[in-house]
Amino acid sequence: MKQYLPSYKFSKYVPSVKKGTKTDRTDADFYYIMPFEQNTDNIEYKTKDFKNFELSQYRKAGDEWKGVEKPRK
Repeated sequence: MKQYLPSYKFSKYVPSVKKGTKTDRTDADFYYIMPFEQNTDNIEYKTKDFKNFELSQYRKAGDEWKGVEKPRK
C-alpha cells in the first residue's frame, strides 16, 4: 500500500475478523470483518473467500446495529 499511497498514515487499529457461528448453518462458512474498530459509527462485512464481500450490518453513533440482509421466507 505504501507503494501506491506513500503519504497514507496507517492507524494503530487493525480490523477485527471473526468466524461465523458454527451452530447456525447459514453463518458457519462466513468470516465477519469490522474495518473501523475505533469509531462509534461502524460497518461489518462478511465473506467466505476474502474475494467477494457483502455488507452485513451497520451502526451509527448512539444507535443499534441494523442488518442489511433481507429476511428469508
